[in-house]
Amino acid sequence: MAIENISIIGTDIDTLTAACEFALKQMSISVKSFFIGNKQHAIVFKETTNEEDPGRFPIDVTPVILREVIWRFLEQQPDDVYENLLSGYEGDWSKAWDLFVPDWYSKDHGIEHYDICSVLACKPTIVEYGK
Repeated sequence: MAIENISIIGTDIDTLTAACEFALKQMSISVKSFFIGNKQHAIVFKETTNEEDPGRFPIDVTPVILREVIWRFLEQQPDDVYENLLSGYEGDWSKAWDLFVPDWYSKDHGIEHYDICSVLACKPTIVEYGK
């Protein structure tokens, strides 16, 4: 049995490491390149690449490498990207990430410039806590 789709949300780097390890090993994903999708401020990973691809990885991508690329991407996101996700309820919230299998059609996990070789993506999100 193969896992076809995931969406894992977390708030810290250790959980992101575990999520990357799960995605690469359990889903048999081999990441070769990435691009930044502007639709949802997502970083998208692909199983293919070519010599001209600016997001091409020169080495095999391990869970730690994947985590570092994602973490740096998330750190570069401005605060308003997260603040725009707030529901409007009063309460505490934390910056978070959503590691998912992208598609071309859904509101939550759709990406622009979808490519059939897009196998994994990560976008900034939030986790809200009640009062």
